[in-house]
Amino acid sequence: MAGTVEVSSGPTAVYFGTVTGIAIFTGGGMTVVEGSLSPGNSPGSMSFAGDVALGSGSTTLMELAGTGAGEYDQLIAGTVQIAGSLNL
Repeated sequence: MAGTVEVSSGPTAVYFGTVTGIAIFTGGGMTVVEGSLSPGNSPGSMSFAGDVALGSGSTTLMELAGTGAGEYDQLIAGTVQIAGSLNL
């Protein structure tokens, strides 16, 4: 996935598949990920203008290769509710 997804304020978008790549989710709506989430393109960032909920069945893959800019994945959001698995 690369590009922009509009989730307007108020509604909720739910993803059951894989959400991956560099993407910008605009609008103030809630995004729920019940599948897999993998920000960036080795590494990179994924930005949500609204809130994000990672469901109990979700798997989040984050890359960490250092502390400098561009050496790790970033998930940028209003608030994040975390459940599920985290793979580093």
